[in-house]
Amino acid sequence: MREVLYTLANNAGLDEYTLHFGLEPVNPDVIATAHAVQFMPTVINVNPKSLGVTNNPYTMLQRVFTTTNVPGVLYLEDDVILAPDAVRLATWYFQHPERNKYLCLNLYNPDSKADANPEELIGSSGFNALGVAITREQWFRYFQPGWHANPAGWDWSIIDIAKTVPCLMPKISRSHHIGREGGTYYDASRHDAIYCPNPMCTQPAEKFRITG
Repeated sequence: MREVLYTLANNAGLDEYTLHFGLEPVNPDVIATAHAVQFMPTVINVNPKSLGVTNNPYTMLQRVFTTTNVPGVLYLEDDVILAPDAVRLATWYFQHPERNKYLCLNLYNPDSKADANPEELIGSSGFNALGVAITREQWFRYFQPGWHANPAGWDWSIIDIAKTVPCLMPKISRSHHIGREGGTYYDASRHDAIYCPNPMCTQPAEKFRITG
């Protein structure tokens, strides 16, 4: 989680954000790391019991959307690092007049190209959980009612929805997966085969635009 926080702290545009933690009660070191964050305001919620990979994020997101008036949430898991302009991209998305034509904004593009224009975003019928910007309308219209629809996991539920409601994603990824060792679903060889070829943007874009 420390590497994730480091890349978040080095993003521009955090002034408008509060960092909400949804933590399982099983790892005191992770809880201590959350309490040590000083680069932005935090709200730390430690579950009274372990909720698991489906119910923990659902509980956290539902809490944020029902107890605050935020226009959207940038959801990150503890194995997702960010490009330098990822937060600014999410803010742009939350303010875009056509934002709710989409299911969400994915920061990761499985077909990311190193020579892609960093300003450009496209619609896609794919979904991934490696950094997701969700507006308030998208949460209550799609994510909340659909979250538990597929017993394989919440991300599979959203993948099913994305077959009919497109996601928006940058042509070059603004996030990456670092769970190479000891992951629930990935070992080192699987991680390397899927994620190592995928470039992440290192030069922040001056502006963003939807091109397809």
